[in-house]
Amino acid sequence: MKYGWLAAWFLLPGLAMAACNEGANEGLGPVMVRSESPAQALRLTPMPRDPYLLCAGQQQFRAMSSVVAIWSKSAAPPDYLFNYEMLDVHLALAGGLDGGWAYEFSYDDRRPVVAGLRPLVIAFHNALGLSNDGRGQRSTSETLIDIPSYGVHLDGHNVSLLARAFQITLSRQLIRNHAWLPTTALSVTVRKALVSDSPFENGAVDVDGELSMALPLRNDFVYGDLAYTEFGNNHLINVPLESHEFVGMLGYEWTLAGNSALIGQYLYSQGVVKNLGDLSNSSHEVYLGYKRRLTAMTWEFGIIENLAPYNNSPDFGLNFGLTYDL
Repeated sequence: MKYGWLAAWFLLPGLAMAACNEGANEGLGPVMVRSESPAQALRLTPMPRDPYLLCAGQQQFRAMSSVVAIWSKSAAPPDYLFNYEMLDVHLALAGGLDGGWAYEFSYDDRRPVVAGLRPLVIAFHNALGLSNDGRGQRSTSETLIDIPSYGVHLDGHNVSLLARAFQITLSRQLIRNHAWLPTTALSVTVRKALVSDSPFENGAVDVDGELSMALPLRNDFVYGDLAYTEFGNNHLINVPLESHEFVGMLGYEWTLAGNSALIGQYLYSQGVVKNLGDLSNSSHEVYLGYKRRLTAMTWEFGIIENLAPYNNSPDFGLNFGLTYDL
């Protein structure tokens, strides 16, 4: 059975689960930002999750939007060029159930846009004396995905949508507010790609298992997230893809006054494309954000930046998030 590895997840007992307590010392959670790398963004991309699951009867509406500049150019054969800006939208309804269980229904939409980020990227590179690798020679409003060796040439006329999907997530609390063990939760997500105007989607089903952890350090928190995904398709148009992916996140929350915090996150994503230079390598992304909790709402804002290799990560991005208690 292809997804038989999930069976053990349902059998795991709660190891040290305290009663769900809204008054306990619990952080604001990791920021809602996932990999925006050009290849990873076209498939199921795990969202780092807060291991403090909602209590039974609680519900939340969650919204995330990221806008990023993508520039990916081959340094050696095979040749390819990705040049576009992308809007990533994630909408979700989440709720808590009895026995430490929780659910989430979500909708994802990723599409090329003209956001005007590229001049900021070029100016930043110039200020630091870094190469722009030909960025200034291309239009900042261009949408181009060109992979000649696989016969792929897409532009703004034939790619108005990158990916659209519906997801269902079921989570289970294993450890919560223990004296010395990290708060831990397990989640399984099933993603159904919606057949639409995107040339990349074919209705495939992807499945993801995710382990989320949080460790309090006085008033601050350390977050960790490990995810393993199995994909339902092995080609992106004519480009061969990997059948699975590992993703890892490490984050730190610096608690500030007024129910607010600064949060830094590092996200590692295994390469998902075969035989395509840097696009086949793992991506490394960092995030620095600000998060604030109000009476019934939490909002967040931050920036996304890439680490080497630069050709498999977003140049730069902005992220916005909102969580509303229902």
